[in-house]
Amino acid sequence: MNKTLLALLCFCCQIMFAQSIKVSYKQTFNFDYTNITPLYLYVDTKNNTSTLIRDFKSEALHKNQKEVPVADVYASIDRKIPYDYIFLNLNNKSISIYEDFARKVYKVSDVFPEINWQLTNESKELQNVKVQKALGTYRGKTWEVWYAPSIPYSFGPWKLNGLPGLILEAKDTEGKMFFQAEKIEYNQTCTICTPPTKDVHKELSLKEYLMLQDDFYNNFEADLPRGTTVTYEKKSFLTTETKFEFPIKFLWEETKKQ
Repeated sequence: MNKTLLALLCFCCQIMFAQSIKVSYKQTFNFDYTNITPLYLYVDTKNNTSTLIRDFKSEALHKNQKEVPVADVYASIDRKIPYDYIFLNLNNKSISIYEDFARKVYKVSDVFPEINWQLTNESKELQNVKVQKALGTYRGKTWEVWYAPSIPYSFGPWKLNGLPGLILEAKDTEGKMFFQAEKIEYNQTCTICTPPTKDVHKELSLKEYLMLQDDFYNNFEADLPRGTTVTYEKKSFLTTETKFEFPIKFLWEETKKQ
């Protein structure tokens, strides 16, 4: 048996008998500045669930944040919890988010992401795994992703899911968000996958949570002393999702109409 065939056989056996899969990603946001954050995706293959963890403890993250504008640093230091979480369950099609926002932890219930993917014949290799290209639109953004049919689990970074294979790379066509797998491990025990329920300040729907953030970013002058004049451009804090399954009005939208 040649070495290539043996390696392929070992790889297939790993996948077949793996109870869990861990994928380490590099998440890059390109907005007013470039922010790079480590992500860990833990897939429970037996229960068909996943836990996505955004790591704010990482030394790489803190090194990168030296370039972050002062006004935005509050969101990444002096946190209540070291991680943000997204829990995805394909059995009951539920998604729960735990985020530290302004030193308060919120549990957010979102609408399960149903993405209509267009599969293509394009292929390449990532992390020595053959991947296929797919395109899909989710909340106003078109995504180009690369998934691995040989790892047949319908999960991926952020809220992306629903393909016949694990998503190892994803980017939106505007070039604002990019997820890239850096390492794949099998049968890894997750010691940080427990939801931080004891730290939760409030449970909100996604609509309520977005409106809370919008008010925080665009109405901070309400807490300033009387007579203080503040001049600044109100704009959307919303950088990852632009269209929703429910009606929502933001302060920055109302400002444009005036």
